[in-house]
Amino acid sequence: MAGDATSDYQAQRSDVGLAWQIAPGLSIDSYVGQLTEQQGLLGANGNGALGLGEDNQMRFTGVSLQAQMDGFRGFAEFEQGQGSASGSGLLTSVNGMRAQQMALGLQWQGEGERAERWALTLRQPLRIDSATASFDVPVGRRLDGSVVRETRSVSLEPSGRQLDIELGYGFSASERSQWQFNLLHTREPGHDADAPSDSAAMVNYTYAW
Repeated sequence: MAGDATSDYQAQRSDVGLAWQIAPGLSIDSYVGQLTEQQGLLGANGNGALGLGEDNQMRFTGVSLQAQMDGFRGFAEFEQGQGSASGSGLLTSVNGMRAQQMALGLQWQGEGERAERWALTLRQPLRIDSATASFDVPVGRRLDGSVVRETRSVSLEPSGRQLDIELGYGFSASERSQWQFNLLHTREPGHDADAPSDSAAMVNYTYAW
């Protein structure tokens, strides 16, 4: 359960999974889950006219693959969800919502006391592939003073598809110290096709005594 002092947002998720060891060094995990949110949708919340309802649900299915062989480790993950949400103001509902996320990664680990390590990860954060938001829009008044409203809809599908590409390299400088270098490049951040790409680099040094 999660919440904060400035919002009544709450979320609870439960999952049930199965794991298979197909062969030495090769396994598959699968799961189904349900996310229930109050006054929020996929971690975001709204207030006033864009307030969300008390019982918004997403159902998720996912699968992941892990493999290991001769110093190499790889993984692949995919998750897809479907659901809907209700509104509490101008926003009346969000229907036909489908979302997905995926990740791929490969790591190589050398041998010896000063072994090198390489890692490459491709990740697409959770993205709404399709959803339709419906609004109850006031457009005028009748002679008796009652409000005239119209239902209008808009697609919530983003224009782009964010992709995070991360490259990591590390090695042991001595028995007690390690260096780690990471480079992250993000295309279409925020799933915005017009957003400029972002890049970041990090250097980490660890010493144990």
